[in-house]
Amino acid sequence: MVEEVRSICTIENPLIRNLRITECYHRLSATFAQRVGPGANWCAFATWASRQAGCTIRGEDLIEHLSPRTPRLWRAVLRMGVLDPQTPAGWIVKHVHTPFDAVERASASVAKGNLKVFEEIGEVFARWLDDSSYVPSQPLLRDAFEHYRLAAEASSANERARWMVIANIECGLHEQRRLQPEIEGAMTAPLWLFKNLLKDLVCEIVSQGFMTLKLPGDRRLRLGDDLDAPAPACFEGMEREPLLAQFETAGIGGVGAENWADLQQRMRYISRLFRCFHEDAALFQPPFSVDQCETMRSGQLPRGVL
Repeated sequence: MVEEVRSICTIENPLIRNLRITECYHRLSATFAQRVGPGANWCAFATWASRQAGCTIRGEDLIEHLSPRTPRLWRAVLRMGVLDPQTPAGWIVKHVHTPFDAVERASASVAKGNLKVFEEIGEVFARWLDDSSYVPSQPLLRDAFEHYRLAAEASSANERARWMVIANIECGLHEQRRLQPEIEGAMTAPLWLFKNLLKDLVCEIVSQGFMTLKLPGDRRLRLGDDLDAPAPACFEGMEREPLLAQFETAGIGGVGAENWADLQQRMRYISRLFRCFHEDAALFQPPFSVDQCETMRSGQLPRGVL
């Protein structure tokens, strides 16, 4: 799958590229699970994080927040190319200051981060699936795939789950460190005029108001709120392990991230998310229909909910 990952990375249209990335993560997660064993691997979570990123890249989450009645109209505007600088409508949005400025800025930041992570971690998963002796050069990813190997060789389901979660968190930490500039850029976009004066306050507002993760089954997690899903018993006491313990004191109580731009707070939430949803088989559901996949592979924006 390495060549497919690299081919997807060359797609210039960020909307189509994101859809292809999301669908590829889904297939990577399913194939990886066959090799390593049951339980949600990093790609299973990445599928839905990338799908959520697509909402921001297409400007849907901000538009829905401002006016819940306009998503269908907004999708029609998207098909006109309003966020594609190569179209007349997109050129106007890019070069003329309009109310779309915040949408455009957030879209560009998230699209850049979506591509950056897929280029690095998506290709690593694809290379490992092509050759299980492959060892990543990046330290955290090298550790992660050693722990995935231990998960595959584990003698019990509990041992496998703990090694897999540790590997997921190591992939997540590598990802979140690399994404820091894009996350700050996306979160300050809605109030970019005040970015230099009120950066921390703006990030906190956006954490509470905009940052959500939609999972299969119409579940929506607000990343500024505590997780209400219990972690499986096999992870009891795991927060004391050094990798996880470094995040446990981030923020002010609870699990939710008061400021999603803060790396430590993000990782505290993500490490809990990986544990709480590790046994959720729904994460392996396809994010798009067969018809939508065919349409995106032809370079067109599919119809329907994405």
